[in-house]
Amino acid sequence: MNSISNSISTIRQAVACVALLCGVIAIASCGKPQQTTIPADTATAAQAQKPASDPLAITLDVRTRTVGLEFLVRVERRAEAPEGEYLPSGENIRIEIENELGEEFWSSSAGKMFTQAISPVEPIRVGEFADYREYWDGRNTITGGRLTQGRYRVIVTIPAQPTPYIIREDFTWSGN
Repeated sequence: MNSISNSISTIRQAVACVALLCGVIAIASCGKPQQTTIPADTATAAQAQKPASDPLAITLDVRTRTVGLEFLVRVERRAEAPEGEYLPSGENIRIEIENELGEEFWSSSAGKMFTQAISPVEPIRVGEFADYREYWDGRNTITGGRLTQGRYRVIVTIPAQPTPYIIREDFTWSGN
């Protein structure tokens, strides 16, 4: 009877190890945007675009690359987080591109899976910054082809609960 208990215990440990490994692989393959947190003393004062009364200020810099665009997002914690604020998954930020009619052509979260874990909204402390970087190759995820040149809107969302933080900015796409 003792050898059966030992065998069952060994099997449970092996299953737990496999589950842990699968979780690590899933987290590593999420493809979440690159993020860094920067202390307040290294930031520039010209970055704020939201009033100081909002807990987070979000700024967006859209840079043209040889192919596609690079979105650089800076999030500054301006005030303490509201009571009960959290992120409901491993998605820290979402960037979407839509036309003037609100039709979405691309999302940084399309085709990705995020961990189901509650975490704090970063940056956590007042005066700190979190930087995110996301690249878009110019493809329309609906048709698979290149998005035609024209005027579009980029929407940056910090998917916080109970209230997400959102900014919208128009930009001109050259079609490259």
